[in-house]
Amino acid sequence: MIYKEETLIWEAATYGYFKINLKQIMKDRNISRTKLSKITHIKYDIINKYYNDRCKRIDLGTIAKICSVLNCKIQDIIIYIPKIERSDEIYNTKKIITFTIIISVILCKLFVIDVAKVEGNSMNPLLKNNELVLFSKIKNNYSRFDIIILKVNNKYYIKRIIGLEGETISYHNNELFVNGKKITENFNTTKVNDFNLTDICPYKIIPKDKLLVLGDNRQNSYDSRNFGLIDLTDVYGKVIFK
Repeated sequence: MIYKEETLIWEAATYGYFKINLKQIMKDRNISRTKLSKITHIKYDIINKYYNDRCKRIDLGTIAKICSVLNCKIQDIIIYIPKIERSDEIYNTKKIITFTIIISVILCKLFVIDVAKVEGNSMNPLLKNNELVLFSKIKNNYSRFDIIILKVNNKYYIKRIIGLEGETISYHNNELFVNGKKITENFNTTKVNDFNLTDICPYKIIPKDKLLVLGDNRQNSYDSRNFGLIDLTDVYGKVIFK
């Protein structure tokens, strides 16, 4: 199911506020505000706003993008504090937990994360038929061996990225070669017959914005050996949890 992108604004009550943990997470990941702004395409002054310890107003869409880049959960960055006007400043823990759960649910159904069901055995033994996977719909730079959900001829598939743009790919004696260099595949697969890039497409080198994908069950997979290279725009999301 596809969800429309929309901006969700949350504003704290009169005596409440959002506790922001972005500064510490960025420090742990050794990433600056300038770099985060460039990666996420979020304006620097907005990043700087969320870099402070407290905030009265947040945009969940922006926070979701930041979470995707920093590889963290939204509740790792923000917690709602409904401050109680008492001398000991005791906080209402139940309200904090409830609000955190609400935000987590919204994040899951927002345009960022969704669930898909595996159909078929092409990704055996890692992913089995009818197994559920969690995937991110944020468009990031994809890496070799990422598992992605793609759409070809109006049908969705789950495959693994093998070849990236600017590369030449071949298999010899069940071993992967990228630009003539042997690359180890550190995951379980079935045997694959020898082939070169030119055997499956008219290119000697993978063109810009295209990918070569295969199923892990090489003897029983409908993939780039059948439908050729895919466009980046064919990628619907990246599997992040099974």
